[in-house]
Amino acid sequence: MIGAGSFLDAGHAAGFGFYTGVPCSFLTPLINGAINDKRFAYIAAASEGESVAIASGAWLAGRRTVVMCQNSGLGNAINPLTSLNYPFNIPTLLVVTWRAGPGLKDEPQHELMGRVTPALLDLIEVPRRPFPTEEDEVTTAIQDARAEMDRTGRPFAFIMQKGDVAEGGAANEAPPMRPAGGIDDRLQGGRRPSRYDTLGALLAVVPDNAGIIAATGKCGRELFTIADRPQHLYQVGSMGCAGAMGLGVALNVRTPVVVLDGDGAALMKMGTMATIGAYAPGNLIHIVPDNGTGTAAVIELARLLADLRERTDARIRLVLFVNEEPPYFKTAAMGSFRYARLLAERRERVIGMFSLETLGCFFDQAGTQHYPPPFGLLYPSEGNFIAFVGLLASRDFLHAVIRSFRSHTAFPTIGGVAPGFVPGIDWSDHWSFESFRYPAVMVTDTALFRYPHYHRPTDTPDKVDVEKLARITRGMERVAREMAGPDWPTAAVEPRS
Repeated sequence: MIGAGSFLDAGHAAGFGFYTGVPCSFLTPLINGAINDKRFAYIAAASEGESVAIASGAWLAGRRTVVMCQNSGLGNAINPLTSLNYPFNIPTLLVVTWRAGPGLKDEPQHELMGRVTPALLDLIEVPRRPFPTEEDEVTTAIQDARAEMDRTGRPFAFIMQKGDVAEGGAANEAPPMRPAGGIDDRLQGGRRPSRYDTLGALLAVVPDNAGIIAATGKCGRELFTIADRPQHLYQVGSMGCAGAMGLGVALNVRTPVVVLDGDGAALMKMGTMATIGAYAPGNLIHIVPDNGTGTAAVIELARLLADLRERTDARIRLVLFVNEEPPYFKTAAMGSFRYARLLAERRERVIGMFSLETLGCFFDQAGTQHYPPPFGLLYPSEGNFIAFVGLLASRDFLHAVIRSFRSHTAFPTIGGVAPGFVPGIDWSDHWSFESFRYPAVMVTDTALFRYPHYHRPTDTPDKVDVEKLARITRGMERVAREMAGPDWPTAAVEPRS
């Protein structure tokens, strides 16, 4: 057993001055020591993955960092450890407590992670060693960990067991609440810009010494297209971690830091918003563009269906997927493919999946709707309807969905199934679920077959027919409620083995 001060002193001598983490009772002496010692900065994170991203940002700003968390939270940290620290060669010293470790009787929720903690670190290629428990070992252990991180550019982990650090040290009082920030509503008075226009306007005014962190997805790709500069960092993974990384940078520099986030990414780690608000560095600007009508519909459905929680036997999941566009489309890297594969590996039964695509463009004029041949001979030339589209195996589910929608909602609809070789039939996330034999339907205004601004800088929010989007969303709410009830006509399906 060592004192917390011994570890902190040896760490300080080795250059470790920035600490962040999520509490565990095993860590209390270290966390309190870091908070009370003016040599260190300690940032309390809302989640372990967020903590890893904060430390990564601090490392970009020149700090040596320590992340402290419980092994149960190690699973939350795997995303940034494997898709941020690994590809970018960002080291951090991990102190991971070993709940349910050898010979320790613990709560049942720790049992499995207790058995696999060392193996999990090995699996993600994070070198590890036991936390030092003798005073004369501490300096050597930290120096060796630093040398390994300097050699590899990757994280290193100490696994701490109960009693490795002596209890004691001053307790901490909660810091005073910050006053609420101001709100400047600029939704009125002008045309809402597209994401592309927003990025161009940003680059026209941002100072040359500002760092810009762009989240994985279109923000990063479009920023690179407009102007690639040395102070840009494009996150190619670690979805949801851009805000936390920006916070870690901003807390350690005086120059401006701009985070360009994705709406789906921001929703994945909403706790980061609270952390940013708590520390509120004045040099951090966090921009979150709204990526589209399908996202808006999913968020609204989450609100409309909230009353069904614990009132139905069916589980309703509202998910925003990453990597739907090329080069990831129809590969194992698609977010929806990974999700569907996980469901299949768990042998979960699924009634059906809706892929909400573009839902906001409608024209009453003839000749505004186009189709892959030969469907133009069969369907109307006015682009004023919503389409329900699926592959052949989802025929029964699609028919049930469109019947339900039409029974509740007065809105023009067409629907049908076709083989995957027909252009457009499988051009969305429903393809992933169909790949594992789960029934799936794309709900769409047909996107590029109707919308002239599809994937162009002119794709701006003012093009959305908000009234029709709201009616479609309400209609899908009623379909979801009917699916969650006892009388839905199609059964839950086992995945393809």
